[in-house]
Amino acid sequence: MTSSNDSYYMKLALREARKGVGRTSPNPCVGAVIVKNNEIIAKGYHKKAGTPHAEIHALQKAGSNAMNATLYVTLEPCNHVGRTPPCSHAIAGSGISKVVIGMLDPNPLVDGSGAQYLRKKGITVVSG
Repeated sequence: MTSSNDSYYMKLALREARKGVGRTSPNPCVGAVIVKNNEIIAKGYHKKAGTPHAEIHALQKAGSNAMNATLYVTLEPCNHVGRTPPCSHAIAGSGISKVVIGMLDPNPLVDGSGAQYLRKKGITVVSG
């Protein structure tokens, strides 16, 4: 994290992630918070395996307000097609300008590729 604000919003994203406990297996619980001008405009969490991920729920709630906003997400966005489309592509198409990632995804299908894709699309990515 780069600032106390980043830590604060990541804690909120972790709180969102906890809402999915016991329902997302075999996937991890993930939470997301979208912030613009120091105001939370949307939150989301992964509700069930095979359904849209946390980032998608938050982006849908934010709509066009996602433009130039910051996304806080507890786990690196996926960058592969599984039962759902890649979250990294949806983020890149949303106008989000910065993504703060709690941890890179150790899953070999992701393993840094989500963050790399976002950077290639001109989005600032901070992890850790």
